[in-house]
Amino acid sequence: MTKSNIYSVAETILLKWMSYHYSQINHAQARQLTNFDADLQDSTVFSALIRSHYGETNSLKQFRTTANNHEQLMNNARMVIKAVEEIGIQTHITPQDIADPSARELMLFCIQLYQSLPHYVPKASIEFPAVLGDLVTKNIELSNPSKNPISYWVKLIGSSDFSIEEEQVRIEPGQSVAFPVRFQSRISTVVKGKVIFTNKKEGNIQAAALVFELVSNVYERNSVEIIQKSTKLYKALQIDLQVENAFPQDVIFNIQVQYDRGQKADPKKKEVKGAAAKGKKEDPKAAKKEVSTVPEPYFCKMESIKIRKGNQVTLPILFLPFELGIHKANIIFTDENVGEVQYTIIGKSELPEILDTFTGDCNSEEPYSFKKALNFKNDKLEQARNQIAEQSKKVNQKMGQNEDREKGKQSVLSNPVQPESQKMFEIEISNPFFTGPSSILLSDLTAPKNQVVKQGTIAPNSKD
Repeated sequence: MTKSNIYSVAETILLKWMSYHYSQINHAQARQLTNFDADLQDSTVFSALIRSHYGETNSLKQFRTTANNHEQLMNNARMVIKAVEEIGIQTHITPQDIADPSARELMLFCIQLYQSLPHYVPKASIEFPAVLGDLVTKNIELSNPSKNPISYWVKLIGSSDFSIEEEQVRIEPGQSVAFPVRFQSRISTVVKGKVIFTNKKEGNIQAAALVFELVSNVYERNSVEIIQKSTKLYKALQIDLQVENAFPQDVIFNIQVQYDRGQKADPKKKEVKGAAAKGKKEDPKAAKKEVSTVPEPYFCKMESIKIRKGNQVTLPILFLPFELGIHKANIIFTDENVGEVQYTIIGKSELPEILDTFTGDCNSEEPYSFKKALNFKNDKLEQARNQIAEQSKKVNQKMGQNEDREKGKQSVLSNPVQPESQKMFEIEISNPFFTGPSSILLSDLTAPKNQVVKQGTIAPNSKD
């Protein structure tokens, strides 16, 4: 910077500042600015400065990145001047001054932007935590330490879920004002906005702009309805969900089934021992991330649904549990332009249907034992898996997906199930007059290394 024999250090800093922000917006077309006339004539540098500090403006939506004649240069210059005025900066520069550049005039314009635009970077981010559907109000504290009153124009940009009551605010000398900003939680997706305070110019007081970023945080949804159902393990149950449109207009809901794995009961949860029980850190290399190979129990064949104002539609949800316990799922319906609602299903999976019955005759008070060859393959489980796979296949065919596209998408099964040659089962006996092993190992006879199926012996107690 100090080696230039044309520009001062301050002027070189201006050129460096503009080059940096131009490169931030136009990554593939970085430029090193060397003058205050020809390099600024097409207005692309000014457009980049505004976008880098403020964001998109309505005035720059039709901006041309290349200007090949004087008319296009003038159009770009007009849009830049309108954008500067749109964000609240008053300038003496005209479109003609940019399209037919004067280095002196444009350098003064650059100095004005250098002093004004950094104030449009948000001073702070204000978070609005809410339950879906709640109205939350936050106050922005504004102070005036000067001896003269300060007035601001107030502008809100971004999501329409944020709102303000007043478009101007006045702060008396030495006073503070709490300016309210409201957020109506409509969808759980994060939405953002900005509230911008620009000087109203009353008298000779020139106040810098103030900008605050607004961010939503919908941390919870209240369900419209909670449905409780039960079925046997591996047995499908169709749940007809009555979805109502309570919004004042027609909606097209996107459907999301959000299964809560943490709700599954684990009656045999064992006591934690070792380092974890003592509060010591376990070796991260030794700890393996547990990945479930169990399919999720809820399935919906539809991805979206249209409901007219005041109407309701029946949506079929398939409940097919693969584990015992309580299974909770939230069915979320979202229309980004209208709103979001949630229904909750709590399904209980009971003991599966009896596969076989063992019968035998025995004498009273004499031990009796019998043996039964167990099938390595669980037919009920395989039927349930095939049913889920078939439902998924129908959905994919309806959407016109081929096998290559399906590979890149998540399967209805949480993870592909790898074939096993052996399975270990725990055994529970409900009648106290019968005894037997607590576990059994079954081997697949069709596996490459054939192993004989181990047979469990269950004997009645001699008391009966």
